[in-house]
Amino acid sequence: MSSVTLNIRYTERDGHLQADELLTANPGAKPSIWFCGPQGFADALRAGLRSRGLPARLFHQEAFQMR
Repeated sequence: MSSVTLNIRYTERDGHLQADELLTANPGAKPSIWFCGPQGFADALRAGLRSRGLPARLFHQEAFQMR
């Protein structure tokens, strides 16, 4: 069964999102990550997720650049 979970995060209150948080939200599952945001943030998340074993095919990023 597929499901989608939307989590809203306020950096000022919750701190910067880390790759570990995405992977521990649903223990035992390999999440499919859909990302829209600044390129530097995307690069950091992608690297963190890959270093923790998430296959590159499970990280999806919007194809536009924010200014």
